[in-house]
Amino acid sequence: MSVSIRRLGRFLAIGCVLGAPLATHLALVTGHGTVLAGSLVALQVVLVSWAALSLAAPAAARRHPAGWCLVRLAICTLAGGLTAAAWHDNGNGMMLAAAVPHAIVFAGLLVLFATSLAPGREAIITRVARWSRGVLSAELVGYTRRVTVVWCCFFAAQLGASALLGVLAPPPWWSGFINLGTVPLVALMFGSELAYRHWRHGLHRSAVPEGRMGRILQVIGQIRAPFRQAGP
Repeated sequence: MSVSIRRLGRFLAIGCVLGAPLATHLALVTGHGTVLAGSLVALQVVLVSWAALSLAAPAAARRHPAGWCLVRLAICTLAGGLTAAAWHDNGNGMMLAAAVPHAIVFAGLLVLFATSLAPGREAIITRVARWSRGVLSAELVGYTRRVTVVWCCFFAAQLGASALLGVLAPPPWWSGFINLGTVPLVALMFGSELAYRHWRHGLHRSAVPEGRMGRILQVIGQIRAPFRQAGP
């Protein structure tokens, strides 16, 4: 696959992930553009499902990468198809379909972060901090573990608030929360923790290779390490 095709695929994926929430909200509120919004929601489900399955790949995936790729493809296709069917169903099908990407993302993140807090495991934020700073003091290890707990609470709150608003609030309020409010809330959470950490523990220069993609790949590698170690 050429570099230009890969770049086009990344551009389309980013455009879908960013554009689907706005299109979904407008479709739910106004009733217009439902076909486009439904297609974007289904594609978004396929993308986030693929990302979640890739991140938590079992140890067997290393032995049978082609087989695991086919399994992921089948699961993601099924998830996208069911979401599209729900969107075009009568009643609350559109709301149910619109909730799927949000639920997958935050449930997956909750499981990922929570399992890293198990005894004998290193918390995800601790692992990322160690990758960034090198040797960590006992104080920083404790702090980063607590931050991982806070992120778990945040992910659980996202899921709980979505369920509560879906039952009690008018559909536009619920849709505004999951489609328009999620990214600002995540940014606020991340920025607040980052500001406090820099104030409390100081700034440290990262020792990772130059280039944004290299940094991202190293972070993902550090996060996936505990899952890779599970199994023979």
